[in-house]
Amino acid sequence: MIKAIIFDYNGVLTFQGTFDYLIEEYSLKCGKSREELARLVRHYWDLAKLDKIPSRQFWEKVAAFLNQDHQQLRRIWIDSFGFRREILPLIQHLKNGHQTALLTNEIQDWTEEAIKKYSLQSYFTFIVPSYQAKAAKPDPAMFHFLLQKLQCAAEECLYIDDLDKNIVSAREMGFNVIAFQSFKDLQEKLQQHDVKIN
Repeated sequence: MIKAIIFDYNGVLTFQGTFDYLIEEYSLKCGKSREELARLVRHYWDLAKLDKIPSRQFWEKVAAFLNQDHQQLRRIWIDSFGFRREILPLIQHLKNGHQTALLTNEIQDWTEEAIKKYSLQSYFTFIVPSYQAKAAKPDPAMFHFLLQKLQCAAEECLYIDDLDKNIVSAREMGFNVIAFQSFKDLQEKLQQHDVKIN
């Protein structure tokens, strides 16, 4: 029996899941090496998502490399991910019979803005970002951190993510998993797990 349903943020609640297309666009736009930009984004994101540097430093380092204003870059990049508002009523419904959780590798300033903008606290029993867990998916430590909060076994949880590496890690730990492809597909797969969606 599924007791908890867990959602990833970028790529599930948002339309975009990675920075890949922004790295491609901005490397061309700013005349920078795509490989260098990708390496820099990954390096500072990995530090920020674990709270080893402030979120602001991620934006400043990327913007400085691109000769851009960091506040403007931040706004454009976050907004470009979009948000699937249609998923929120579904999560609200699921919360009636299950614990719901958001498990994200998002950096702090982005997470806090999203929580406030979309009132995410009202949809999720727990919001667990990597900077609080001090571990990031696909590291099993992050999943263990969440399970302690939920007071559930992995087998009682259904985990939804768009990235294969996170899905594989969760499945190896015993989670039921859904590889997110679209909102319609998610609804169908939830029903396959005997989860009522309406």
